[in-house]
Amino acid sequence: MSFAIEKFYLLFQGTLVFQGLFFCLIWAATNRKDFLWYSLYLLTAALYLFVNATGTFFNIDETAVFESRWYSWLNIPIIIVENLFYLLFIRAFFYDIIESQKVKNILRLTLYSVPILFFCFFIFKMTGISTYNFFYIVKLLSVIPAIFIVYIVIKNKLPYAMLVANGLIFTITGTLLTVLMIILRNYDVHNIFTDFYPLFFIRLGILGDMFFYQLALLKKWRWQEKELALQQHQTRIEVEKVRTEISRELHDDIGSTLSGINMYSHMAMTQSQSGDSKAISQSLKTIQQSAAEMVGKLKDIVWANNLKEGDAETFFETLRDYVLMITKPAGVVPEFNFSAARETNRLSKEVKYHIYMICKEAVNNVVKHSGANSLVISFEKKDNDLVITITDNGKGLSNGEINYGNGLNNMRKRAEEIGAIFSQHSKEKGGSITSLGLKFTR
Repeated sequence: MSFAIEKFYLLFQGTLVFQGLFFCLIWAATNRKDFLWYSLYLLTAALYLFVNATGTFFNIDETAVFESRWYSWLNIPIIIVENLFYLLFIRAFFYDIIESQKVKNILRLTLYSVPILFFCFFIFKMTGISTYNFFYIVKLLSVIPAIFIVYIVIKNKLPYAMLVANGLIFTITGTLLTVLMIILRNYDVHNIFTDFYPLFFIRLGILGDMFFYQLALLKKWRWQEKELALQQHQTRIEVEKVRTEISRELHDDIGSTLSGINMYSHMAMTQSQSGDSKAISQSLKTIQQSAAEMVGKLKDIVWANNLKEGDAETFFETLRDYVLMITKPAGVVPEFNFSAARETNRLSKEVKYHIYMICKEAVNNVVKHSGANSLVISFEKKDNDLVITITDNGKGLSNGEINYGNGLNNMRKRAEEIGAIFSQHSKEKGGSITSLGLKFTR
């Protein structure tokens, strides 16, 4: 049996070093912290097992090694570092998955205890106090949070995490069995494991941990491929929605504007024949205004089509530029509160387009109808809602409501399109507030 265990040690050690380097390469390619900590954990575990099996790997007398001064100073720090990397791996993999604050607090407390253990170990060594129990303390520090995490994962049936939890179970079991072998040896219970191979079970635990972690990675990568395909499909749907909206805008607004330009051009020709210069001037002015509106609408459509997912900066720059352009000639001073700018990255292109058009219409109404000399545009996050308000200090709304023609109806319709709550009302001390409330769904 000893021969088989020795061969297993050699095979396992090679696998451990290979896997440590393999995960290190994956970390270099993906920059994911769980890969980094797991690779460092495996490589540190390999170092620890090399130091504690010098007879197997280097044909060096193990008794002489265990009694040496350098071993007494090196062995426990290696165990502490190994468990530190394992705790960091657990935190990196599970921290965003597990909502339990208790588990997060335990992980945090355990990590904070690591430098304390280092300090205490060196103080004990320098003062001649026995450091024998440090082995048990360090092993318990990694086992306790692992047990809590396994419990939470099983209880909530978390995806992918279940496979890593199985690996944790192997690690916990292997660690506890190794501790048991050492305790039995101290109580003069002798067998092949207590006397010669107490770390055999830790090796089995690490082997099971590696196996299940790699299964979790493969499953997660498959899921990510499906998610990517789903996101691409969702993006195509959103693009089609924007294109449909653009087609509607082109047909309804720009089509009617072009028809108006065509009508007024015919009127101008008729008026030129009669010599009515005042009427001609009015018709040309109407054509000019209509053309300018059409150019503006075309710019909005092109902007909406080119807007990228998550491009909040461009969205707010465009909105700010438009507000400054429209308010300056009217003597209205705008203020901006874009505290929720980052959160708008979660909104789709279609939603951003409708929000922009609602804000544009609301600002136009303030400039043309309110008599205000200042307005405030605010994007704020309240709980899980995006709240947009446009506030002015004008004359307010008569009887709590005002008719801006199709503008108000368009704003309400756009709000319905994106599932937002639209309202408009007067303030108590004058002026009006246009507000839009939208719940974040992802």
